[in-house]
Amino acid sequence: MTARRRLFSLLASVLLIVPVLVAIPAAALAQTSYQLNLSLNPDRSAAIALEGATVSGDMFVFTGPDDDVDVVRFWIDDPTGTPFRTESIAPFDLAGTNDLFGGTDAAPFDSTPTPPPRSSSATTP
Repeated sequence: MTARRRLFSLLASVLLIVPVLVAIPAAALAQTSYQLNLSLNPDRSAAIALEGATVSGDMFVFTGPDDDVDVVRFWIDDPTGTPFRTESIAPFDLAGTNDLFGGTDAAPFDSTPTPPPRSSSATTP
């Protein structure tokens, strides 16, 4: 791994009150402060820090700054499992980037809680 290559892992829960845990190598911490940002706009304008925000519905979550970051992994609720998304091209968006036809807008992430699955049973005659 080169000195410029940084593994920037973000552990986040993005439903309602949003606690954020960021795991960054010590060398990167000495140089830059990284955070998760939240915008209600796909162009990422008027962004605020995601940590401590109360959110619902569609939102656009992304990292910042992007300097010297090669990979970002996003987890939702369970940082021990498979990441929700892995981004390797800046800007690093939680729900990806709408890059259809060269676009640069963030894709929306729906933070509305999903109801737990209902159990069902079926019978055959």
